[in-house]
Amino acid sequence: MADWATARPTERAKMMFDAAKVTSNMARQFADGSEDMYKTMVADALNGIAQGLCEMATGMRATYMLLEKINNKLDRR
Repeated sequence: MADWATARPTERAKMMFDAAKVTSNMARQFADGSEDMYKTMVADALNGIAQGLCEMATGMRATYMLLEKINNKLDRR
């Protein structure tokens, strides 16, 4: 997988979702321990999901823009 700087938005979204999954799994381990640590990790996981969704939205917009260009070229034929 590409690094963050060269990754496409959908690849960055996958990175964020993967990180959120790891953080969520770690939060489960702290569920019986520190309440503050658990809350922080759950918040971090939700933040990762939110960032991933933003990256997905960017990727989808880029895809639709490209499809529009292709459709316009096909219409000209």
